[in-house]
Amino acid sequence: MAPRLAAVSTGALLVTPVRAAIGAAILGGAVAEGLSPASAAIAIGAGATLFVFAAASSRRRVLLDDLAPAPADAEYCTWWQSGLRAALPSTVVLAVLGTASLAFSRGTSAVCGGLLVGMAITGFGLGLLLLASERRERRRLYVDWSILQPHRFVAPR
Repeated sequence: MAPRLAAVSTGALLVTPVRAAIGAAILGGAVAEGLSPASAAIAIGAGATLFVFAAASSRRRVLLDDLAPAPADAEYCTWWQSGLRAALPSTVVLAVLGTASLAFSRGTSAVCGGLLVGMAITGFGLGLLLLASERRERRRLYVDWSILQPHRFVAPR
């Protein structure tokens, strides 16, 4: 069966405004429920800091030279499918948890909203760096649709 591959840089850049909007909406809901604006700002700062440190300390650096070439029979996703793949599962799970927690815990929803905004900030930066690397090397990074153990491939641009 041919793998279905999504462009990582496209997905990262497309999911950024979605994450930012959902995170801001959840934080706005938490503020409307009584969370102080200062606490919302702290949640955003904590979320961004967490993801910056996670990205900077990652031992799973993706080097395009270290990846297998995409199979010849691979199916390539459209731009919107790459964006959808980038949202799974992290963005969807945090959006559902953050929204549901508005009913019982402003703090939990603020953490989820802050993490989403932090993911948006970090993902945007990493997406731009990856896009620049892809253009420089004239190759593109792809990921298959497996959520548990995704495989990464490179293909010419």
